[in-house]
Amino acid sequence: MSKRAWIGSAGAVVLAVAGLLLAQPGPGGRRGPGMGPRGGQGIQSQAPLAKGQTEKTILAVLDEMDRTQRGGNMNVPVEDGRLLRILAESVGAKHIVEIGTSNGYSGIWQCLALKATGGKLTTFEIDAQRAAMARENFRKAGVEDLVTLVE
Repeated sequence: MSKRAWIGSAGAVVLAVAGLLLAQPGPGGRRGPGMGPRGGQGIQSQAPLAKGQTEKTILAVLDEMDRTQRGGNMNVPVEDGRLLRILAESVGAKHIVEIGTSNGYSGIWQCLALKATGGKLTTFEIDAQRAAMARENFRKAGVEDLVTLVE
């Protein structure tokens, strides 16, 4: 393994561990840092800033999905979605494989990174209704050209 690949892998592991630790519930079931005594969300409640119109559209779709499609679907928490994006973008991912698409929420987070890296997502879903919902969400977010959904 080359030195560059080793450093990239080590960095990804460090980021993954940090993200898992940050995503754990804190006192009283609260999540993440910045949780004040009055239950404020601190930095975790702030929406990520879009780098351009494309990202603004994608983040709006993710926000809508978080508000309207979370129930009954196996979506990652918002913080984990952000981490998936950071990890994929920081290692320059060119191909991501996801097992279990659900409604496409985590896949869209990963597509934010893939837009920057020029990569593609291959995602697998066994449930036809969820696959159809994911295809529609990928279309709304404008990332369907990055995604191969295997049903």
